[in-house]
Amino acid sequence: MDYTSDPDDFSGRTEWPPRTPAEVDADRATWTPPYGSAQVPPAPQWYLDADGDPVSGGWQTSREVMLNWRSGVGEAAGAGTYSGSAGLDLAGVRGHFLYLAESPAELPTTPSKTLGPFVNTIVDGLKPGTEYKFAVAAFSSSGTGPQSEILTVKTQAAAA
Repeated sequence: MDYTSDPDDFSGRTEWPPRTPAEVDADRATWTPPYGSAQVPPAPQWYLDADGDPVSGGWQTSREVMLNWRSGVGEAAGAGTYSGSAGLDLAGVRGHFLYLAESPAELPTTPSKTLGPFVNTIVDGLKPGTEYKFAVAAFSSSGTGPQSEILTVKTQAAAA
């Protein structure tokens, strides 16, 4: 299309007759997600071991666990590569909610902690030799995305 031509000259347009602004707005109203809206973030993903089971991706002591996850933001499905937390700002991710419970209890419905827009954290104040369940969910100005799968981690036994 020649953008220097007369604005009332539609000869360079590919559709005829040209759509009115009302027709364009009506078309956009059917888009999913709605045109111009931000999406809620996808579910974070835990790193997987060779058997495909989720792992913390970090370390654990008798009272701390380091958790690492993938945001799922800006990744091509099945690409097998990941660039860390780069792009979370551009995607509008403002932070993550961490849900944790001591096994065998169920995860709480309200977040246990609010984290920043990063893809790792250290959880401290845990009991030695105890199994914990963890899940994370990303949030943006559009809302909270779905929770990750549940990750189960056991802290190390207390030193004798």
